[in-house]
Amino acid sequence: MTMFALHRFAGLSVFVATAVVFAASAFGASVTLTPTKDTTIYGNGDADLSNAKGLSIFAGRSGKGRTMRGLMQFSLVGQIPAGSTITSVTLTLAINTPHPNAVTLELRRLQADWGEGTSQAPSGGGGGGAAAAGDATWGARFFGTSTWVTPGGDFATSISGSQVASGTFGDVVFSSAGLAADVQGWLDNPATNFGWLIKAQDELAAAVRFFSREGPVKPSLVITYTAGGAGVAPVVTSANAATFWVGGAGGFAVTATGTPAPTLSIPTGLPTWAAFTAASGTLAGTPPNATGSPFVFSVQATNASGTASQPFTLTVRQPHSADSSPVDGAISLTELIRVIELYNVRNDSVRTGRYAVAGTATVDGFASDPTTANLAAVTLARYHSADVNQDGKIGLTELTRVIELYNTRSGSVRTGKYRVQGATEDGFAPGP
Repeated sequence: MTMFALHRFAGLSVFVATAVVFAASAFGASVTLTPTKDTTIYGNGDADLSNAKGLSIFAGRSGKGRTMRGLMQFSLVGQIPAGSTITSVTLTLAINTPHPNAVTLELRRLQADWGEGTSQAPSGGGGGGAAAAGDATWGARFFGTSTWVTPGGDFATSISGSQVASGTFGDVVFSSAGLAADVQGWLDNPATNFGWLIKAQDELAAAVRFFSREGPVKPSLVITYTAGGAGVAPVVTSANAATFWVGGAGGFAVTATGTPAPTLSIPTGLPTWAAFTAASGTLAGTPPNATGSPFVFSVQATNASGTASQPFTLTVRQPHSADSSPVDGAISLTELIRVIELYNVRNDSVRTGRYAVAGTATVDGFASDPTTANLAAVTLARYHSADVNQDGKIGLTELTRVIELYNTRSGSVRTGKYRVQGATEDGFAPGP
């Protein structure tokens, strides 16, 4: 149901409460916000139009046949305590359409950041103004710098709220569970707050116009919430060690608990080939060698209640020669077949198992050597991990050892996992 409220006009004067208001009630606390940025984008034809500093925002079809959409963002930073639960959200827009048009408006959650530059449309604003640097337009998130993935704005397919706007003045009021869910998401993850896109359900319908944040009656967002409880100090819950393999893309997930959700960091000590992504808590990298291993540093989790620090050891190991596609600390069937291929190398009619160093020409750095006789003495620059006695050939016992590693199981599942263990014949052992 559409809700309207007439503004109090005294001649041409409009009385507006512009301050952000905090209030308490039996249902919890509330805050009233005005936009931090808003604008209109214009499609159909020259899309390099905007209205960042105009008094009005539009949604629907202009008299010149342009499709117009409004963009609006409200900052929650410092307004609502972290960990709070959003109970209701109400957005109020003041209509100032010259003609009594009627349009169903939809609010869609924006999925990418956008800009409010200095553009201003002349006259009533429906024709748009030339975009300035940093303006959002139909084609650009930030004019001259970044484009939308989809012209007209990158927004969610689901409708957060809808309402009919009609007449030449009055308020159109949106309040829905979808809006509350959007605001809750922005509170919990501020980096995702890009605001809402306002569009007509039927974009061929004549547009409605309402005041922007530069207008005399600013858009108003009232958020009611239940404040979160006392904060909980962070605790790092992930393991304190990991092993990466030379030449393999390693990854490790750092996790922590706490209220509000803590920020993760590794302040110092990472090797140059590794990177830590705080948002996902992912430590990743491909070590080119084992130089400097083990690397010892601290993983930190910080929130308003404190900082937790956990010592962490990152060990880099040389992988088994069979572990090559990809290097992941496990022997796969394809990798086992490659060792069997080397085992089956023949010199004339005699199986020799001879191999040669091939550098990067093969997946594992080795190649079949059918020209060297079985009993010939050879010296190689390096030896295959399966070649325990380092005689330049793979024997049956050595192949059987690789099969043993391949057959490593976790319960009933074959994993092929292995670990470095110096007390064995080949320096490896089954298991993680």
